[in-house]
Amino acid sequence: KNKVIEHESSWCQEAFSSVERAVMYFFQTMLVADNWGECIVPLAQKHTYLFWFFGIAVVSTQLGLMNLILSAIVDEATSAHERDTEARIKEVRKEEEAYIQQLDPLFRSMDTDD
Repeated sequence: KNKVIEHESSWCQEAFSSVERAVMYFFQTMLVADNWGECIVPLAQKHTYLFWFFGIAVVSTQLGLMNLILSAIVDEATSAHERDTEARIKEVRKEEEAYIQQLDPLFRSMDTDD
């Protein structure tokens, strides 16, 4: 038999009224930390292990999402750096070719071994 935990929110009673709604509430709490204290605190006061369960789940989810976002940012920054490096190498090579074309007549005029 299910135990009833008293709390002031009728929304929490609705959130746990079915398995489907409880799963939706779980994902809503995990992904956006929405209404975290409204239902979890009364549950955690009655059953301490639920505090640890939800706490670890929220921390893991939030860290996972932040890691995912940060890895996308770092990946894009790395790609931009590689593109910038390649562009700079091309620019330096063009400058070298321009210097060679400018100095070639000078070197030919100095060369007396014809």
